[in-house]
Amino acid sequence: MTVEDKLKQLCKENGEIQIENIYMNLMLVDVVLPYEISSVEIELEGNTDDEIIQSFIEGVNGRINDMINELNDCKLKEQD
Repeated sequence: MTVEDKLKQLCKENGEIQIENIYMNLMLVDVVLPYEISSVEIELEGNTDDEIIQSFIEGVNGRINDMINELNDCKLKEQD
């Protein structure tokens, strides 16, 4: 199985993350995350399939954590 197929399978198993494009020559993947209407670019790093897949997981999870932080910053303050 190619790296591209492994990335697609990983997202298929999750069901919430969609891959729009994979550019292995540029080491980039365009993904649409939950609650997003446009894709974000995830940069891939590594020399082996496992390293590349791990960098994808870290990139996606990092972006999701950023989204969570942004949403938490938007919360309305409770009145005393």
